[in-house]
Amino acid sequence: MGLSEQALAAEYDQHLTKVDQLYQPVTSLELTLREATQVYVEEAVFAKQANRIGDALRDHFGVPESALQYFRLHAVLDTEHSAAGLEMLAATARNEQQRRLVGDVASAALQQFPIWAVDISGD
Repeated sequence: MGLSEQALAAEYDQHLTKVDQLYQPVTSLELTLREATQVYVEEAVFAKQANRIGDALRDHFGVPESALQYFRLHAVLDTEHSAAGLEMLAATARNEQQRRLVGDVASAALQQFPIWAVDISGD
């Protein structure tokens, strides 16, 4: 038993409304804040986890330390990158609406990493 033509049309209209909401025009500053926040979260999460990943590869899969340079290097470099990103975000998000946007985007970005369960506050 399928949906009636009218029900299908109503579902399609609801879908279009949701899509339209996703693609509302944004300012270039808002777009910059969104992208910079996403990059900050990715850098901060990986910086916190790179050594753990390298250790697990070595301990559980026998990967030699010499092959883990990528992880060891990124544990340091991504910490620096995320710190610079956080400074840029703090300097750029000047009003409450912009700071709320950064917080919302960071929260959504962290949902991509539920298995990491990592604190990126820098403490």
